[in-house]
Amino acid sequence: MSNSTVTPLLSSRGRTVRVTVLALAATLLIPFLVHLIPAAGPVPIGARLLPMFYAPFVAAALFRYPVGLVAGVLAPVINHLLTQRPALPLMGILSVELAASVLVAAALLRVPYLRWVAAPLSYLGAKVVSSSLLAVLPGWMPGTAPLDFALSSVANAWPGLVILLILNAAVLRIKAQRAEG
Repeated sequence: MSNSTVTPLLSSRGRTVRVTVLALAATLLIPFLVHLIPAAGPVPIGARLLPMFYAPFVAAALFRYPVGLVAGVLAPVINHLLTQRPALPLMGILSVELAASVLVAAALLRVPYLRWVAAPLSYLGAKVVSSSLLAVLPGWMPGTAPLDFALSSVANAWPGLVILLILNAAVLRIKAQRAEG
């Protein structure tokens, strides 16, 4: 392999690593900043605004889905190790949801008439995956009824779904501008 063939390969890999680290940092930082917002009521602000889902979606949409996948899977684990939040069972479910969300979004972004709603639909798909997992593995979060878990999560998350829809439109505009320029 000549040096001229190796250099683009290395620079591409190096760029992917940098973008992945940035996506992971954003996936950690955005929820931290959102949790600084005073929240009224029993539902945490993160469960309403869904900040953990923003950066992995953007990374999957603007770069490649593995970038968003790595950020989504690792962020809950790192948060748990640093802050003991989310609690261990929820950390696992959140990692599964973020992974599922990225994979569903990556698929939906390829479908012309669905790409404009890929982000909110990917969250809903992630809830189907996590509630199915809870149904199959009831010991993961004892006392949690899978259907109630999914329905209450979605009911609480409507502001976050709106934000994901707006973010989705912004990302698609950025992609279109990149393609033109």
